[in-house]
Amino acid sequence: KIKFRCLEIHVAHACNLKCKSCSHFSDQQHKGIITVDQLEEWCGDWPKRVYPEEVNMLGGEPTLNKNLVEFVYSTRKNWNESKLNLITNGFFLHRHVGLPEALQQTGTNLVVSIHHDSIDYQDKLKEIKSLVFGWQKKYDFKTEWRESYRNWKILFKNKGSEMLPFEDNNPKQSWKNCESKHTKQLY
Repeated sequence: KIKFRCLEIHVAHACNLKCKSCSHFSDQQHKGIITVDQLEEWCGDWPKRVYPEEVNMLGGEPTLNKNLVEFVYSTRKNWNESKLNLITNGFFLHRHVGLPEALQQTGTNLVVSIHHDSIDYQDKLKEIKSLVFGWQKKYDFKTEWRESYRNWKILFKNKGSEMLPFEDNNPKQSWKNCESKHTKQLY
């Protein structure tokens, strides 16, 4: 098998937030939810051919997908040797009753991406933390609270179909700045 560091799988393209520096361009009005059948089709024979050390299920916002729990199980089935992470802003975790059990059974880590340090946002985050800490009293899974907003930067100009990369005529520096240079993506 070909080994590489990370594979990312979009569970949903849509997001409930519109962060200006979103590396998945969710602020650009992307829509759509991925079905488990689509995931299976995308994976195809890849699990027999490649070994990603880590697989990230993300979006957009993956908790917008009503079949998230099934998605977690299917991802583990396809990538049984890889470290699995579910990366979410956490706002809709409460919608997925079977999720903590799925995280435990599949050995999937929950990564809560923190998008802002404002008082209003931090108040909402308290509810998410309370839910997750409650889950962890009953289920055994790892959680990471990632202050993503600390590393955000805008890497393009314009919006939507008018979006363009910055014209700095320095492709080596652009590659050095690219956070996704070691990540493959199934889409």
